[in-house]
Amino acid sequence: MSPPASVLRPLAPGHAYVREMRLDRDDIPRALAELEQFCKTRGVPSKTMYRLQVAVDEVVANILKHGFPDSDAADSSTEPRVILSVALETGALAACVEDNGAPFNLIEDAPEPDFDLDLESMPVGGLGVHIVKALTGELTYDRIEGRNRLVLRQPLDHFAEPSRG
Repeated sequence: MSPPASVLRPLAPGHAYVREMRLDRDDIPRALAELEQFCKTRGVPSKTMYRLQVAVDEVVANILKHGFPDSDAADSSTEPRVILSVALETGALAACVEDNGAPFNLIEDAPEPDFDLDLESMPVGGLGVHIVKALTGELTYDRIEGRNRLVLRQPLDHFAEPSRG
């Protein structure tokens, strides 16, 4: 699976990176730490970075939990893959999460949570997607050649010059 380079629009060379993730929940904190370092060295506002980190964390956790139900099967013909791409764009921090798991358009397919119910009475599903939608300025989804592609864009509140330290 090649990185979705044409989906993200980095400001300049060095303002984007691509990371293939393992199907391992322990890999999520490492990926989020890399995202944080990427943002800090480029002067991305903390609020923007944290919002995108939480959204990416939720999306990747859901992919790992639900996207590959047959990943333990010995006859699985496709190796599960998740690719995280991040770019600093003009006016936004963008992430693209692409996987070859089960089709799932979180924009249209996720149930809306019923906030009139107490937490114990709420059915499972939808709350994490609600959080992703609330934290992200723009979400787009495509199913392309057997892959889910979700692009999350978080507008920059302000932009500082990258640290030189």
